[in-house]
Amino acid sequence: MWSERVEEGVGWLQEHNMDPGGQVRKRKDGQTDLWKHSWRLTKFAHEVLGATDDVTLLTGLFHDTIEDFGITFEALVARWGLEIGRGVNDLTDVKIYPADGISIELSWEIRHREKCRRVPAWPLSSVLASASDIFDNHTLPDRATPDPICRPRYLTWSIDDMLPALDRRARLVGWEGPPLLSLVAPAVMELYRAIDSEQ
Repeated sequence: MWSERVEEGVGWLQEHNMDPGGQVRKRKDGQTDLWKHSWRLTKFAHEVLGATDDVTLLTGLFHDTIEDFGITFEALVARWGLEIGRGVNDLTDVKIYPADGISIELSWEIRHREKCRRVPAWPLSSVLASASDIFDNHTLPDRATPDPICRPRYLTWSIDDMLPALDRRARLVGWEGPPLLSLVAPAVMELYRAIDSEQ
C-alpha cells in the first residue's frame, strides 16, 4: 500500500527503536513502543487524510526521531534528505532554549505555543503529519489524560489552537479535503466522554 521507500523507513525506524541499553524505546505511558505510535499516525495520514506522497508519510513516521530517539537533524538529512529532515524538524518540540550560555527548559505551554506559531511556514506534508500525530496522541486510551485538571490544557491546545492553525495553513497550501478539525476532534471528544462516564 505504501512505496518501497516508506516501507524501508518503517524498517529503519524499528532498527532505531532500541535505547543505548538495548531496551525497546517506550512512550511516556511506559507501555507503547515509540515506533508503533509513529506507524499508527502514518497509517492515519494515509488511510483517513489520503496522503500518498513519501514526504508526508516519512515525516509522520520519523516525527519523534529527533525528540525521542536521539537522532540528529544532520543524520536524518544525510539518510533521508533535506525535505524529510525539515518536516521532522517542524514537528519537533523545542524543549531547551539556549540563552546567554545557559540552557533553559521550556514549559509545556511555551513549547506548544511556539509550535503553533511556526505552522504558517509549514508545507502541507508537515501539516498532515501533525494532524495525524494529534489524532493518535488523543484517541488511544493509554494516551488520553483522564485527569480533569490536566485535560483542558491538552484539549485547548489541540482543538482550539493547533488544529485550527493547521486547517488555515492546509487551505493556503492546497488541501482540498474536509477540515482537519472535523476529522480529529470528534474522535478525541468521544474518547474523553467515555473516560468521564467510567468515573
